[in-house]
Amino acid sequence: VDHNPPSAATAQLFSAFHQKGSIDKWKEAMSFYNRPGMEVHQFALGIGFGSIFTKFTTINGALLHIFSPDSGIGKTTALYAGASIWGDPKKIVLKETDTAASKMNRAELYNNVFLPMDEVTNSPAKDLSDFVYQYTAGSQKNRMSGSSNQERTRGDQVWQQSGVSTGNTSIMEKISTYKALPKGEAMRILEVRAKPVPGLDKVETDELSNKILTNYGHAAIPFLQYVMNDIDGIKALYKSTQFKLDQMCNFGPDARFYSVLAADGIMGLMIAKRAGLIDYDIKPV
Repeated sequence: VDHNPPSAATAQLFSAFHQKGSIDKWKEAMSFYNRPGMEVHQFALGIGFGSIFTKFTTINGALLHIFSPDSGIGKTTALYAGASIWGDPKKIVLKETDTAASKMNRAELYNNVFLPMDEVTNSPAKDLSDFVYQYTAGSQKNRMSGSSNQERTRGDQVWQQSGVSTGNTSIMEKISTYKALPKGEAMRILEVRAKPVPGLDKVETDELSNKILTNYGHAAIPFLQYVMNDIDGIKALYKSTQFKLDQMCNFGPDARFYSVLAADGIMGLMIAKRAGLIDYDIKPV
């Protein structure tokens, strides 16, 4: 493992991608999700791992949106769990108050690492529509400079990643208040309504949150090393997994974003399990 010196663009985020606590305590926290009824949470964690595999596809950005009008479902905690793979969840997860431009900047900086965004459906409908198109296009918006008749310099990176967002309502439902039949956006977002999981108590969920916020950043290196040791084999497994999912779900060319999200999530879980980081039964997911 070599030190990677920061660039001007990445220096601001170096404090987010570090380790705290222990990998054993982190694994304990992730085992909380290993129960029936938490398949959506497991899938979100799978995308936290598997977003990097988007690089094996022609898609730039695809979005999983988890929504529920109820509180206490664990939507935000699932985002934090995915972020804890890489570093400090409080710094990696984007908040409701963060601007659309800052979210696009983070997408560019994260590049292949997944983009977690909390409470996005509090944005106006038109802003959500614009966000969906720009995020899935994979590049920053072109803008003019405020002081001269020149285009402003924008990042030269095109990202390829999966994002996970949460909200109290469906993004498509919100966009439908702005325009009728928003099919273009609908094909770029996979939406899942989260439901209450019976049998959870507050002591358990409080302990989960505390473990995630005090144990993070340990899973990324063993996960990436497992991938790097057999890139060709992982690529082949990704393609075969995606093909099987496409057949099972009857995904055609118009469902290419769904296809990548499904493959990223399931592959993320499969490889994390092979690397000894989780022990979920993936079939229910």
